[in-house]
Amino acid sequence: MMRIILKSSLVWAGILLPFASRAQDVPLGALPMQFNSSFAGEAESPRLNANTRFDGSGTTFGRLLTISNSYDQFVPALRSGVGVSSYYSKQDKTFSFSGQTSSFEGYNYGFAVAVAPKFSLKGKYTISPSLDFSYSSFRSSYDNYWPTFTNERQNASGFSIQSRVAILFNTQKWYAGYSVDLFQYGETHYSIPVTFPNAGRQFNSYWQFGYTFQRSSESKFSFTPQLLFRTGYDTPSYGNQFLYFRFTAFNLNFRYQKVIWGISNAGFHVGWQTKPLRIMLSSRFENGDFSGRSYIGNLSFRYVFKGKE
Repeated sequence: MMRIILKSSLVWAGILLPFASRAQDVPLGALPMQFNSSFAGEAESPRLNANTRFDGSGTTFGRLLTISNSYDQFVPALRSGVGVSSYYSKQDKTFSFSGQTSSFEGYNYGFAVAVAPKFSLKGKYTISPSLDFSYSSFRSSYDNYWPTFTNERQNASGFSIQSRVAILFNTQKWYAGYSVDLFQYGETHYSIPVTFPNAGRQFNSYWQFGYTFQRSSESKFSFTPQLLFRTGYDTPSYGNQFLYFRFTAFNLNFRYQKVIWGISNAGFHVGWQTKPLRIMLSSRFENGDFSGRSYIGNLSFRYVFKGKE
């Protein structure tokens, strides 16, 4: 049995590993509301999720540390799920440009709130529309070589606000969801008078799907694939408007009793999972900006609190 499981794991890993470097850096599903806020309250009981990402291999490529977390639960009085999430990210980087050394350092943070009403159909299916609002801010400092080539230290800061609507259709075995941005507004300020062309109107949305293969809810072995697609259109400053549909992220998770393993957009992962608790480590290596390889690691945590009977 274990030989069959391991063989299946390697086959799926070989098929989808080339897509990993092009996708998001947080394992799909580690932060349930990342792409679809209708997952707020989906576990019924209060749920806490956290993910810590580390990216870097010395000063040549820089170091990036991102701490993300979310909390959500179902509120019976509102017949809705509610959720809050936040993140903090810090980066520093040193690289060469035209024979000179330049450095960059900065941080950004953000938070979001979501409300997701739940509608049950015959007790077997759930439909959940949702609405969320988010705010993010950043500040950075860097050596300037363009456009003045003065090598003066420059600063930049800005913020953005965003709103999104989503819908989720799920059962105990599978789910399908769609989310689309309602609006997004942001400002960026520089310490030098630089004018960048307007990026034009944008449209962005996500399709997310998942299914759990297992003989019964008490089975020792299960396989859960999750897929994410991104679609929309961009209007570049130069050129014509274009429509895109892209395979963005995935997670192929195998479970045998309490041990989990598999591959996702964040690399290979292994972990431990019980009904309330899941701990998972994801790792991958990729080429850096100039030479050598860079390590990207994610440590994911989930805990579902015991709800009221």
